Amino acid sequence: MTNWRVEIAKLADVTALQALEATRRLVNLLTGRRWATMQAARAAGASWSEIGTGRRRPARNARRPT
Repeated sequence: MTNWRVEIAKLADVTALQALEATRRLVNLLTGRRWATMQAARAAGASWSEIGTGRRRPARNARRPT
């Protein structure tokens, strides 16, 4: 197994602002993917309560994509 610290050290340096931008873009991507996954779960017959459990949220908040 590769040591992730060694792999990261090989990468080009990034500024704090570049890292913030990359993090923002990643969060947006993951949030969008979560919504699509929730819709797929609903289409497969999962209840909002089950989806909430998978997201560690109460059922009443399960419909929120964030």
